[in-house]
Amino acid sequence: KGSLLERDALKNSLKCFRLLSRDEAITRLRTCLSLLSEIPENAELCQRCTESVANLHRLASLSDVSAADNMLSGRGEECAPSEVASPCPSPAPLSTADRRHRLQQRLRSFRAPSSGEQKEFTATLNAVLNELISHFRHALRPPSELPLSELFYCGARSAVMLKQTMLASPRLSVQQALLNPQPILQCHCCEEAPDAPSHTMSPLSVAYWICTECPRSINLHDWLMSFFSVVKSGTGQGKDSIGAQKKRRKEPQVDDNVWQSAFIQSVSELQLLGFIKPTKQKTDHVRRLVWGRC
Repeated sequence: KGSLLERDALKNSLKCFRLLSRDEAITRLRTCLSLLSEIPENAELCQRCTESVANLHRLASLSDVSAADNMLSGRGEECAPSEVASPCPSPAPLSTADRRHRLQQRLRSFRAPSSGEQKEFTATLNAVLNELISHFRHALRPPSELPLSELFYCGARSAVMLKQTMLASPRLSVQQALLNPQPILQCHCCEEAPDAPSHTMSPLSVAYWICTECPRSINLHDWLMSFFSVVKSGTGQGKDSIGAQKKRRKEPQVDDNVWQSAFIQSVSELQLLGFIKPTKQKTDHVRRLVWGRC
């Protein structure tokens, strides 16, 4: 998840790399290029970076040569023979203050790398690092950014969706289908995500809606009356649908026995699904086994 180049560990590593000595930085760059050269697609990149590393090695060599010249010149001043054949006389013992003074003079005689050389070395090193980083940014893209990555890669969010798909809960799916049948049936008569049961729903959905509003023990007669009040509200047979009766005079009236049969079938299906069960204490009651709405 996310690009590897955006992580703090890599940023800290690049900062530490820029603090390395010249020889160690060149050695590590050569090791990196030798690994990249094993891939044929990186031939052009390795050629450009190899030329830049060779330039870095040249700049580092110039600095080392100048430092060696200064050291040799300092030693020659200490022991300058008066005659070619005569050996260099042994130096007289010096006090601590004289040794410190001579060491300071020798250190001052060493020529540090000029600002121009240092700037050129730093600019070349940064150019090589930036080129490698741009290559890695293209080659090491996160799997989630690749086309059709969902087919072979699952991130943190995708793993949850995959788990829900592969290990689906049947009861949860059935509850959602009964409470909101419109996305499954794709019908235009039902409302999506309704807040109350409607007469356009199937009898099983209406019966389950009423079941979720009942206490633990459900009276079958009260359940049937509530069922009638919902299914008859759209057919002109309900008590509170006087205005609707005038508009639906030509619609065929459904017999109560048909609705009662549909209610009995819905109760049997809910019992088969494990949402209710009969009780031995009261024969006209059933016990509710599920709670809450999805």
